[in-house]
Amino acid sequence: MHFADTQLQFPEKKFREGQKLTLRILSVNLEKRQIRLTLKKSLLNNESAIWKDYADITPSAQSPGTIVNLQNHGAVVQFYGDVRGFLPVSEMSEAYIQDPAQHFRLGQVVNVHALSVDAALGRLAVSCKDPSTFTEKYREAFENLHPGHLVAGTVFEKSNDDVLLKLEESGLVARLDSQHIVDGSSTKQNSMMSKIRVGQKLNDLLVLDIQRAHRLIKVSSRATLKKAAVQKNMPGEFEQVKEGSLITGFVRNITPDGIFVEFLGGLTGLLPKRLIKDENLEQPHYGMSKSQTIVVNVQSVDLDFKRFVVSMKPVEAAKPAPKKAAKQTDETVSNPVDSNIQSMSDFSFGRIVECKVVSTKATQLNVQLADNVQGRIDVSEIFDDFKEIKDRKQPLRFFKAKQVLSARILGVHDARNHKFLPVSHRAGKYPVFELSLKPSYVKAANPAPLNLEQVKVGSSWMGFVNNIADDCLWVNLSPNVRGRLRFMDASDDLSLLTDVEKNFPIGSALKVQVTAVNADKGHLDLSAKQGYDKLAFGDISVGMILPGRVTKVTEKQVIMQLGEALVGAVNLVDLADDYSKANPTVHSKNEVLRACVIAVDKSNKKISLSLRPSKVLSSALPVQDREITSLKEVKPNDVVRGFVRRVTDAGLFVAI
Repeated sequence: MHFADTQLQFPEKKFREGQKLTLRILSVNLEKRQIRLTLKKSLLNNESAIWKDYADITPSAQSPGTIVNLQNHGAVVQFYGDVRGFLPVSEMSEAYIQDPAQHFRLGQVVNVHALSVDAALGRLAVSCKDPSTFTEKYREAFENLHPGHLVAGTVFEKSNDDVLLKLEESGLVARLDSQHIVDGSSTKQNSMMSKIRVGQKLNDLLVLDIQRAHRLIKVSSRATLKKAAVQKNMPGEFEQVKEGSLITGFVRNITPDGIFVEFLGGLTGLLPKRLIKDENLEQPHYGMSKSQTIVVNVQSVDLDFKRFVVSMKPVEAAKPAPKKAAKQTDETVSNPVDSNIQSMSDFSFGRIVECKVVSTKATQLNVQLADNVQGRIDVSEIFDDFKEIKDRKQPLRFFKAKQVLSARILGVHDARNHKFLPVSHRAGKYPVFELSLKPSYVKAANPAPLNLEQVKVGSSWMGFVNNIADDCLWVNLSPNVRGRLRFMDASDDLSLLTDVEKNFPIGSALKVQVTAVNADKGHLDLSAKQGYDKLAFGDISVGMILPGRVTKVTEKQVIMQLGEALVGAVNLVDLADDYSKANPTVHSKNEVLRACVIAVDKSNKKISLSLRPSKVLSSALPVQDREITSLKEVKPNDVVRGFVRRVTDAGLFVAI
């Protein structure tokens, strides 16, 4: 990497033994007695400040560095000593860069300036953009420019996907995407794109968005968007969005569930599938394309979460009801399932109401209390006894749509953290109510929902899998109480842990015991094993066979987690009884295996493990390569197999 600025195909032809070289020291490692050097002329001849300590670097200072890692979102640049900086993709060039690997390569020297430095944390952010252009005048121009303004600029760079312009007077750099050059088909846009030349002036460009942190200005030349912005039909702030209004935007993204529509300043609304025109539903991508102009009606506005829903349906169908009707619907419910319900105030905590099942999900029943009032019943609020569950993998599959149930109101569902709040905390006219179907709760004189304070270590509960993470299951004891169940604690039967998603699907029921209450983080630690006592380092002894979860796999060993704070290592010689089958890479992360403890280093708190079938399963199994634990077991002229551990000038070190 550091032989030259360009990649040498035959470095042996350029250098010869005894040749004198001029080099620059990049770093010194005294512990390993290593010195890292460079022959790159871009580093040898550079007179910029040498960055070898984060404390000496100041924002806007410049220095060359070497790219040592390329990522989709940026690159890691190495300087002198241990100093490294991150170069975000947005700071690599004034032009738009989609894939850094197409413009940069490993080992390339780049001249950068510091954006920000945190010496205490050892963090450095750098940029390839010219710092001299970001003057006080440049900053002022950025502050004065806003989405919705019309500007003019001169093309100074062009690619297949976009055009870069320098705006008149301010000199700001703006990007015009090929999809925003003109209204119409992609063929028409490509035709217009081919006619644009470097040096050409483009007038009346609409500023769509300004990303000040990245110094990026997005503009559009679409006539429909410019007209909408001039007529104030293209909002740029959430406060400008009003229910029932007709607004113009463009397609930002298309998903199976609907379309995201973008407006000025990056403001985005959701066009759900149910509100797309019927004739569009049968077409691919709903008959839309990315960046296409679209006129929609504002269906609803959520002031609490600052989001809104738009509709393609006719404006008349989405208009809000007349004011007189609106006053009636503030408290009136439409067609309640329970005939005793007359208004929203009747939905009070603890009240038993009738509700109708709308749909059944893995972890909840979606129910309807009235035409305009919805509710949900979490799976943890349905059964009192584990024996009542007929299908423990799919506890809710026996509930049917339109089935009428009697349930008790717990509170209002909080979508942000998937918990419920008191009825007094409801937001909006028609909140989603949280209900309970448990017979004991429905019949109780003074019902009290379960909370974290009521749960004690050692107590047993019925839980339901709510989510599957990389190393654990998240289990709900109630809508407000959840716990973490590590894979290794999910069952005494290790065969079930080979396919967690199949054997413990979301919504499935488990009997669990509480091993710890973490009040700070608001969750429990759980175990589904018969004996859930925590394994400590002092409990480990040679010869024990324990289940463990693979946490890391390298070419030399497999690291396994045995308990909450217990980790063991399996070396190459202990992977198999036949060394030709000893391959660590056949094991994957989170795989659960049985291992035998072969050594315990109490002073360093290290545990050595073995996966040899002769140690884990049966000592009667055939052994191709015997286990050697001491020098006494090896005699002169013995022929044994081993693994090359290290190669030196003096010879090979082999692990047997």
